[in-house]
Amino acid sequence: MTDGFVLLSEVSGTVPIGEAITNILSNPLSIVLLLFGGLLTAFAVGTMAYMVAAGLLAGVSAE
Repeated sequence: MTDGFVLLSEVSGTVPIGEAITNILSNPLSIVLLLFGGLLTAFAVGTMAYMVAAGLLAGVSAE
């Protein structure tokens, strides 16, 4: 158990952030997944904001 953790920390320590980003950007599938995740997040945030705004407007008009 501890051997795997030590190995993981050693491996993650040897890979610079820039190289990791380059590896991600060099893989087309990961780019698609990142874009898709970004779109889903933006849609979810927009939907929540719309719901809150609609709820506030409904509350204001009800009074």
